[in-house]
Amino acid sequence: MKRKKQAAIFVVALVAVVMVVVFLLTSWVPRAYTPAKLSAEMRTTVANSHFPSHLMDFGNAAQLNEPFIWTLTAGQLNAYLASADEIADFFSPGPDKKGQVDAVLAAAGITGLAAALDDGELTLMARRVGRNQIISIGVSFDHTADGRVKVSLKHLRLGLLPLPRKLIRSHIRQFTDALPQRPAGAGSADDKLVGSLAAVSADDLARLIGQLLRAIDGEPISPVINWPVGKKTVRIDRTDIDDGKMTLHVQPVR
Repeated sequence: MKRKKQAAIFVVALVAVVMVVVFLLTSWVPRAYTPAKLSAEMRTTVANSHFPSHLMDFGNAAQLNEPFIWTLTAGQLNAYLASADEIADFFSPGPDKKGQVDAVLAAAGITGLAAALDDGELTLMARRVGRNQIISIGVSFDHTADGRVKVSLKHLRLGLLPLPRKLIRSHIRQFTDALPQRPAGAGSADDKLVGSLAAVSADDLARLIGQLLRAIDGEPISPVINWPVGKKTVRIDRTDIDDGKMTLHVQPVR
């Protein structure tokens, strides 16, 4: 009887220790999790000026019919994530559009988006709604021999606790289901990416984000971009991620 009692106490203690360890692992906040804290005025400035100007830098370089480099820093990306609602409103203004990004995030059970760019990986992070837990996903962009891009999952964690890779599919499906869907007959996920300040809408940007998310550990996607202004077509030949920035090496197609 005494041995059974000791064994029961040991099991209970072991379970308690495991629970504490799991709690500590899942409650750990990554050092890189630093979402931008912007005022409402600054978010509007980012949406109405910084973000469009940054996109137009890409479009203007595409007009030259020469190879060029386009860079996105972690600071810029975090500012864009913090201003996502305002950016969506800039592209598709209207009272019914207010708060649409926050609504999509809430539907997926996350808030407080942040990103890091280092060691060949883009890491996206978010806080779980109602919990002090950070979920993070790391991906790389590997250019294949046939000229496409493989979006590879490098890690999926809750705090420090690794999560099963199969969970990424359910999380991506939950998130992308809340995004605007591709119109019927719009083609496959292998279509060329489209971008133009003159023609793009918030729904277009959302569909592009959805396409990239669905490509994680899926079929490679085409890195060809049609830029309607000037009817230019370019191809991303290489993607470098290091030291807090992503650098796209772009070649003209026509």
